[in-house]
Amino acid sequence: MNKLRIATFNLENLDDKPGAKPKLEKRISVMKPQLLRFKADLFCLQEVNGQEEEGEPRRLLALNRPIKDTPYADYQMVSTKTKDGKQVDDAHLEIRLGPY
Repeated sequence: MNKLRIATFNLENLDDKPGAKPKLEKRISVMKPQLLRFKADLFCLQEVNGQEEEGEPRRLLALNRPIKDTPYADYQMVSTKTKDGKQVDDAHLEIRLGPY
């Protein structure tokens, strides 16, 4: 029998703001082993903040770091967008990662 593994996490304002505590690297060191342990086919993540870089649309830069070099890096990502659909919303996003 095939199994579908679904995991959900509330990442509580995952961001990479200067001065944020705990720092993103510390959070990643705790989070990444948990993400890998579940071997999920589908992840639902809440409270992921989008980051801005000058001249670029808001993107999920902080989220990309813990999934880099994992099987999830190749998953398709769907996220909450602004009303115009041009960038990710600014905070408390819902993210779904899956190979769909």
